[in-house]
Amino acid sequence: MALAALPSPFGLYAAATETVLSARAADYQPTSRFGRLEIRAEIEGTVDFTIDGTSVVAEVYTGSKFTGAAATYTEALPHTMYRGIKAISIGAAKVKLLEEPNRLNGYKARVRVSNKQLHLANVRLLWELDTHFNGTRLVTTPSERDNALIGHMELVGRFANEVEFKVRGTEVQADGPFVLQTLRFTQPIPEQLLTKFEKHGDVEIVEPPGTENHHTATIRVRKVKPEGEDRKIELEWKR
Repeated sequence: MALAALPSPFGLYAAATETVLSARAADYQPTSRFGRLEIRAEIEGTVDFTIDGTSVVAEVYTGSKFTGAAATYTEALPHTMYRGIKAISIGAAKVKLLEEPNRLNGYKARVRVSNKQLHLANVRLLWELDTHFNGTRLVTTPSERDNALIGHMELVGRFANEVEFKVRGTEVQADGPFVLQTLRFTQPIPEQLLTKFEKHGDVEIVEPPGTENHHTATIRVRKVKPEGEDRKIELEWKR
């Protein structure tokens, strides 16, 4: 820990710097275009965090208290183009994204966290990359199948960021960090034109299945609660 006081362009003075212990999250997905890094620490006053890949360094300012810090990530903060990046607080701490990652700063992000009293601060850095779909295949829960006129898919999982899915037949790929709980089909999505294709639950149909996309549906979960949430998503179709 370095104790030299460093001048700051924001009118504050850093009393110390400290490297924060970081580890992979349960929904680690290193090639997704959706990423999340979460920092938890007891903070009173002002602390700045610099994120470089999976490295997190804290600058603790004079008069501030900082203890018990840890960070988890679903992927390293990438060195690439970003479509969007934001910092949010879960709880009373105030958070501000001071600097977005870019080529000129070596793709580092800087986040400022402030607490009036010594409380747990829980901060999330969320991003979407300017890259193509890069999905991970999900495991289907065993279930009975039929050949009815109407088909059904049910997906239940834990979300802490946006996730996009591609569904073809009974194969589902997910681009984005989340923890799957169940995935069931009554039948594969048929390779034919459908008279009905509907969704149930808080999910968006980005592209319905059709001949031009090889009968692949693209759906996307948005507006996930900051603390994360379980969601049930259903698709229904009719031949």
